[in-house]
Amino acid sequence: MKAAGTTDVGKLAGSISKNLDELPSGQAVEVIAIGASAVNQACKSIATASAHAASKGEELDIKVGFLTVEVPGVSGTEERTALKFVIRYKD
Repeated sequence: MKAAGTTDVGKLAGSISKNLDELPSGQAVEVIAIGASAVNQACKSIATASAHAASKGEELDIKVGFLTVEVPGVSGTEERTALKFVIRYKD
């Protein structure tokens, strides 16, 4: 999944929760964000998804790392650094 600065927090949180529920045990959902606004929306969405999980007695395991991605630019593709959030239920 990708987060943007205009991403609706509730919709992304719901998507994270739904995907975690549908995946086999131990599988992860990934959210990628490029830019400060996108990272902000991703963090709020993950916090909301964590609250949803807690209401069901579950806890989320969240790992964060950097990722280099290529995005279309004015003169071809450009490399950008993104944050990648890997989210799964704790065992």
